[in-house]
Amino acid sequence: MKKLFAIVAAGLLMMLAACSSDEEPTTQPQQSSAEETIEEEPQPEETTEPIKPTPDPKWSVGEFLPVAPEGVSAHLARTEEGYRLAYGSYGAGGWVVAECSMDWECEISGKLDRVADLTVVELTSGDLRAYFVEINPNTKQKEIFTAEISEDWLTLSNRQSIGFDDGGAMAWGVPDAVVGPDGLVRVFWVVPGSGMANERVISATSTDASGVTFKLDEGDRLTGGYVDFEVVQASSDGWLGIASSSPEGLPSRPQGLFVAVSQNGLDWTIDEESISPSEMSYLDPTAVLNDDGQMELVISRGSNELGQRNYELVRSKMIFGN
Repeated sequence: MKKLFAIVAAGLLMMLAACSSDEEPTTQPQQSSAEETIEEEPQPEETTEPIKPTPDPKWSVGEFLPVAPEGVSAHLARTEEGYRLAYGSYGAGGWVVAECSMDWECEISGKLDRVADLTVVELTSGDLRAYFVEINPNTKQKEIFTAEISEDWLTLSNRQSIGFDDGGAMAWGVPDAVVGPDGLVRVFWVVPGSGMANERVISATSTDASGVTFKLDEGDRLTGGYVDFEVVQASSDGWLGIASSSPEGLPSRPQGLFVAVSQNGLDWTIDEESISPSEMSYLDPTAVLNDDGQMELVISRGSNELGQRNYELVRSKMIFGN
């Protein structure tokens, strides 16, 4: 898996590197000697076929298949039997948890209340911890909370805020948590930018491996209108993430799916070319790497209309290569 990530990071960084200069090298003509003139025999002109550059390897996405008739802001994890999936369901009136087989036969196991945008990590201690958005009853603002969570994701205990709220902003939230190679938890979320379709992604890192107390990281992780950021892998070899684009670009610019890489989880490089089709919008991506080095992706899909939309939950595979 480490070898796979190294290839991924190298490929994307090569693709985003600056192009080489287009100027052709020139050589100075040799001065002939006044004392001696040597006539050279004409040499046959060499003809060579132009060398075609090898395209850089990139992520590509396969066919999209149905998971649920409606759903938003999903979170996916591996289990011994297959996958565990949590997502927001308007029909269920809360956050649904489903158990899915390797063949993606899913069965709903329960529902969580007073939770939005759930994300779950396994700490270095082996305990599970959840991060999610909840309205603080005292401030009436949305805040990022954390809690202990059961193995089946159906019970939360000891809820507490980690100290970051929406400040009254609309373009805010969708936190994603990941345990870094140092054992600390880093939470990423979206905040408003300057102007339309210019959201930013920022982060905070826990002060210890318990993942309860956080300090805001300096600067931005992503700028330019990327939202719904999720880290798929964080290791000492590098970090791999996916994001969607701002809904404020609709209907002229569909929400797409974008791949990002980083060496430290703070400085990110994103491929500005969407890998998803433009006929519809794709948002709220969540993914895990499977045993074959492919990315199992679950994502919400909707029309390219601006305003209230219906979202279906679909899945696909992302493969890295030429």
